[in-house]
Amino acid sequence: MNIIQLKGVHQEYQSGPIPEVILESITKSFAAGKVYAVMGPSGSGKTTLLNIIGGILRPVSGEVWLDGENLVKLSEKKLGQLRLNKVGYIFQSFNLLPFLTVEENIFLPIRLVKKDVKPYLERYASLLKSLGIEGKKDVYIHELSGGQQQRVAIARCLLMQPKVILADEPTGNLDSTNGDQFMNLLTAMAREHQITVILVTHDEHIASFADEIIDMKDGCITTNSIRGDKGNENIRRANL
Repeated sequence: MNIIQLKGVHQEYQSGPIPEVILESITKSFAAGKVYAVMGPSGSGKTTLLNIIGGILRPVSGEVWLDGENLVKLSEKKLGQLRLNKVGYIFQSFNLLPFLTVEENIFLPIRLVKKDVKPYLERYASLLKSLGIEGKKDVYIHELSGGQQQRVAIARCLLMQPKVILADEPTGNLDSTNGDQFMNLLTAMAREHQITVILVTHDEHIASFADEIIDMKDGCITTNSIRGDKGNENIRRANL
């Protein structure tokens, strides 16, 4: 089942007399329970694609369908509600609040949508243990290392069990061991809860955990690599 469908998505910016094309007529579907890695050189449109899928940016033209709703047609209020309830974000810059503790940061999205935290307590404890930060729950963010802050951001995202997780260079501040641990956890969550994960990375090793690798260049999807169940790339590498 496809949870995300992009139809003719086009994005450009008017920075001079001639518009700069960022995404050029992107059409692509993303299935539930799958992990997608988006790769390509700087300026190829990877992050813009991520932001449009998450409803942070609206395209100049085209349709963006997420769980049966066309994001382009939604009001700002409804778009905000959809992001809170259905989309999780993991960014290299963390986006954590330094005046809150680890626990307060992780539970913040739950409180924003006015949900009871009690049903999430068991998952919260499990995530802290899996990510190696169980002893840091009462520590303020500014007291953590960069890698620890990243793991807090991961826990905050995974706690909500969103339908879609968008990650921009999520392992950029983790060493190889913690990076692999994160990807193993993320792929397991995707399979178990049918979450669609779309991550941007320059790291081919991290991309190897994905079910599909999407290569981008100059605002276009150039190739799509569909991988085997064990992470080995299939022989088929098809132009979209």
